[in-house]
Amino acid sequence: PQTTLREQRHHTQLTIMTPGMNQTEDWVMINFEVLNIVDTCAVTAQKQIESSSLAQLPDIVQALYSELPQRQKEATFALRRLLCTERDPPIQEVINCGAIPRLLESLMSHENPDLQFEAAWALTNIASGSTNHTAWLVQQGVVPMFVQLLSSPHANVAEQAVWA
Repeated sequence: PQTTLREQRHHTQLTIMTPGMNQTEDWVMINFEVLNIVDTCAVTAQKQIESSSLAQLPDIVQALYSELPQRQKEATFALRRLLCTERDPPIQEVINCGAIPRLLESLMSHENPDLQFEAAWALTNIASGSTNHTAWLVQQGVVPMFVQLLSSPHANVAEQAVWA
């Protein structure tokens, strides 16, 4: 069975404990070292995921412009996930690749609230970048769109508009 990082940490802690180790201070020091190794591996894995996702950006943008609503939603979700990275989200890369006009169109897809929600979240992440990113989005006309979404009958869409 697949284990989560937390379960892996717990398993590692149990593995390093031996019957001869009864001094708490020794155990804490060994435990700390093992957790640092696990944390380092997790950070390295996250960086690999982020770089591979960034390499997929052209494919994601192409899918954004698909005529198939499910493909649009999947691409918008992938783009939003890419923008949710904790360190240095690729905001400028997303802007440069031409994704924003389609995300703005998706905000007005009232027949597809899941797509609206994902697009709103992605645009919120872009707006949370630098002052220049925020100003650029405002110039694209995003503010009135978010204001309109505040009255969406779908609570998650309206809530995401509030975050914007």
